Amino acid sequence: MADGDRLRPARLGESLAHPSTSVLRKTCLPPLMRHDYHSSKEPAVRNSLYFVTPCLLVVVLLFTGCEAEVVKVPPRVRNASLPGAPASTSSAAATFEPATIAVKVGDETELAAMIAAHKGKVVFVDYWATWCEPCVEFFPHTVETHDKYQGQGLTTIAVSFDAASEEEKVRRFLAKERVGFENLICSYDPGTEAFEKFGIDLVPHFRLYDKQGKLRAKWDAAPKDLDAKVKELLAEK
Repeated sequence: MADGDRLRPARLGESLAHPSTSVLRKTCLPPLMRHDYHSSKEPAVRNSLYFVTPCLLVVVLLFTGCEAEVVKVPPRVRNASLPGAPASTSSAAATFEPATIAVKVGDETELAAMIAAHKGKVVFVDYWATWCEPCVEFFPHTVETHDKYQGQGLTTIAVSFDAASEEEKVRRFLAKERVGFENLICSYDPGTEAFEKFGIDLVPHFRLYDKQGKLRAKWDAAPKDLDAKVKELLAEK
């Protein structure tokens, strides 16, 4: 902001509010308080001023004694449900409540059945847990990737390695992340056995299957080339 544009106290009767970005709020600051009554050289005049000040103060406050203060108002956000609003993606338009998130508890056999049910689509699987910080950090990218490519033939499945008794916690996290895809909670107790049953070493872990259900890529860390791999498999017949 240039020096000439800096906000300054408004003079009497002056409004600093811009009609498109601000509203005017009143705060009473008596203008007479700004005068230095001690500047008068005549004691009699100074005493007279002290005498009439209360009266003048009342008059000024009643008519012109309030000074303007600028209050910034944030820009209005268009309601997407109104006519003429831009179209939203399915995730942006949907309502996400923990109870409505697609979650089931199961083992590696259940996961295989879920992947097979999406034959003809590219399937991205995210193995994660709420107690895994790198998993939680990457999860928004999983949601973003799903939302970006689902209309082109990608589907996503997230496999949580939280305890089955933590289902409500998992649901709350998924609702917060606005998840619109299927989710599986590992039915085994957290630990080495659970990882071994699903054929992974630890989380996070990611896998990408082609339209025939064949495993084509896997990562033990955040997949930096995920977009390129998804596009490659989507382009295949």
